[in-house]
Amino acid sequence: MTGESADAISQRFKANTPISIDVTTDKRYRQPGCSRLKVTFWQDGVWLPGAQAPRKQSIEFGINYCLDGLPPKSLQ
Repeated sequence: MTGESADAISQRFKANTPISIDVTTDKRYRQPGCSRLKVTFWQDGVWLPGAQAPRKQSIEFGINYCLDGLPPKSLQ
């Protein structure tokens, strides 16, 4: 991740390492081209308030995605 948002996040947490994004397929739906994706944003060297040392920090979430850009018609 790059740009103003990445710079603002890095500055807020006093980190100077890149923000990485990993995306994996969690589940494939019956509808062709549609899946549940697991998205993980992470960064090393993050200083959290009150922490005594920097550490790797991450956030993970899931999204339903189809190659046509529309949501799946069914979650099966």
